[in-house]
Amino acid sequence: MSQREMGDERYADAMQECLERERELRAYSMMLRPRLSIDGDQWCALYGENLQDGVAGFGASPYLAFRAFDRAWEKELLPRGTPPAKEP
Repeated sequence: MSQREMGDERYADAMQECLERERELRAYSMMLRPRLSIDGDQWCALYGENLQDGVAGFGASPYLAFRAFDRAWEKELLPRGTPPAKEP
């Protein structure tokens, strides 16, 4: 592999990482900062006063709870019958 090809590959990797970071910063969990707690053996990311009135996501780790929260928030915002966005 030539130096130019290696440079192009590193540039592409850096751009991909920047796009991933930007997507993470735009996540609902990053913008809304839901409260994080442990509920039994799961982490819970909750936005609102309680589970009945708020939006929550659960997962085996804080990261997974925030990802579940993002999906739940999106589901709450979408009109009925609209499929949610596919994860990359």
